[in-house]
Amino acid sequence: MDFLPSFFYFLFGVVIGSFLNVVIFRYNTGLSFGKRSFCSSCGKKLHFYELVPVLSFIFLRGRCYACKSLISPQYPIVEFMTGLVFFLLFKHDSNLAHFFYDALLWSTLIVIVVYDLRHKIIPDGPVYFFIALAIGRSFFFISPSLWGSVFVSLDFYAGVILALPFALIFLLSKGRLIGFGDAKLIFGLGSFLGLSLGASGVILAFWIGAAYSFTILFIRPIFRRLNSSFKNLTMKSEIPFAPFLIGGAFAVFITGIEFLSLASFLG
Repeated sequence: MDFLPSFFYFLFGVVIGSFLNVVIFRYNTGLSFGKRSFCSSCGKKLHFYELVPVLSFIFLRGRCYACKSLISPQYPIVEFMTGLVFFLLFKHDSNLAHFFYDALLWSTLIVIVVYDLRHKIIPDGPVYFFIALAIGRSFFFISPSLWGSVFVSLDFYAGVILALPFALIFLLSKGRLIGFGDAKLIFGLGSFLGLSLGASGVILAFWIGAAYSFTILFIRPIFRRLNSSFKNLTMKSEIPFAPFLIGGAFAVFITGIEFLSLASFLG
């Protein structure tokens, strides 16, 4: 019977992922998020059967029903991944209040990840909203009588502690090595996860990023003759860091692994 509620939360996430796509594609374009969906190629307004998350993309074979132009694979990918995130959040904490708060928080981070992948920039609106949610979470999950204790906890200042080195790198390199958006994102992640988990997430992000970079450079000689886009790919190529930061944060949030505590234990 545990399968049914888990599957329900997965489907709920898939539906929310459909809305997140709307936010990602329309953010900073002047288009209203509430405007009816339409084909970006021919402008045709879409019917309900063209808007079923994941399934419509499969049944339409990835093409607009009217003009046959290709539909971005971002739609089903974001929908499915949001469903998977919601499924894991429910497994992590089935308390409804906790789930819905964390679902809103991680949905905001999904928008940041995909937007950064598309535009190579972390959008201010979503990242500030995430920071507000991250700080608010410190008070949301405890009794109001204990709010005073939050301010004397080192975890409450984890955002500043973790973000400060990256903000300094941004200033000293004049933005060449890291963007200020990454520092703001790390501030939010530290405020959300606390010092140990936040640091573990950042460490894991660097490991994932390094593995990704070396993998790309390894396959470059193999594919550069087939695809010219690989020819200019080097270690200096611009790679968005937000997906690695958020991926590392999600991994430590779900698993609870703290690399710093593990290192001290092994030592």
